[in-house]
Amino acid sequence: MKEFDYRLTIQNRRGKLNVERGVSGNLPPYREPMPHTGGVSGNLPPYREPMPHTGTHYGQAYPQHTTSSTVVVQQPQTTNMVMRTRPNDYMVWSVIGCLFCLWPVGLCAIAASQDSRSKADNGNIEGAKASSRWALQLNALNAFLGAVLITVLIVLYTMAGKQVSAELNGH
Repeated sequence: MKEFDYRLTIQNRRGKLNVERGVSGNLPPYREPMPHTGGVSGNLPPYREPMPHTGTHYGQAYPQHTTSSTVVVQQPQTTNMVMRTRPNDYMVWSVIGCLFCLWPVGLCAIAASQDSRSKADNGNIEGAKASSRWALQLNALNAFLGAVLITVLIVLYTMAGKQVSAELNGH
């Protein structure tokens, strides 16, 4: 009987994590399958071995009977997997910035976010991180410019309101 063992090693940013799962020990002995007894209802005929095919198909002859078979059992080997975390693509912030702040900067941020997503899907983690940083910078710029624009509009609206009220009062 062969022994088997299952081990999995995962490497993350902090180091390696060894996980051992499965059963270690001897394989159970082989038992012949039980013959078919006709099912629960008993209406089925007993199981018979299929007849070997002796004809030819497309000019190839089939063997009539196989007398031996070879089974190869290999021991599982340790698998090393590298788990990398996917960088944040800031897509939600890009869409919100496009809707509520300056839409041209928001569209550029959406393009950078989508670029980060597609690079991460293709396995280019470093390129995805660079696009993610660019999307974050565009979102920060969009939020800053949007806040400045809103502040300027509020000040102008307030000054225009004071001027209109002063003209109405006769000053």
